[in-house]
Amino acid sequence: MDKKNMHEQLSKSPYEVADLIYHYCQLQLEASKRLADYGTGELYTPVEVHTVTRIEENPGITVTEIAEQTARTKGAVSQIVAKLEAKNLIRREKDPQNARKACLYVTETGAYLSRCHKAFDERNMGAALERSINQFGLESVENFIRIIESWADRSQRKQNQQKN
Repeated sequence: MDKKNMHEQLSKSPYEVADLIYHYCQLQLEASKRLADYGTGELYTPVEVHTVTRIEENPGITVTEIAEQTARTKGAVSQIVAKLEAKNLIRREKDPQNARKACLYVTETGAYLSRCHKAFDERNMGAALERSINQFGLESVENFIRIIESWADRSQRKQNQQKN
């Protein structure tokens, strides 16, 4: 079979795969809005906890850098950051070399939330991965992870090109 038509061997058409991916993304979008307790007794959205963890893992990161890394606008990230500041999870500090640049850092409360978030994801995603490995096998799950990484990288590059 012609290499460019290999997809014809799949059980679903390209349209059906695109529709399935769209449906999954819609479900994930709705899930991203739900509040959850990540182990602190407080409720946060996934966007909030992932932003806190990104700041915890990259002390001094800026709103612009977060926007570039997460394919969000600077305005959207600024709103998230303002909410996190109001909840005493992060703080801004002026960069000593550039007074116009604000660097972001987690507070003790934010560091605790980040640790709890990581433990939460380890438990929940660990269980989901175990189920998938049992159902599809380790190699299939590893291939799926590589595909998702590749698609995410490609989407990130495309998004960055469209901004420039």
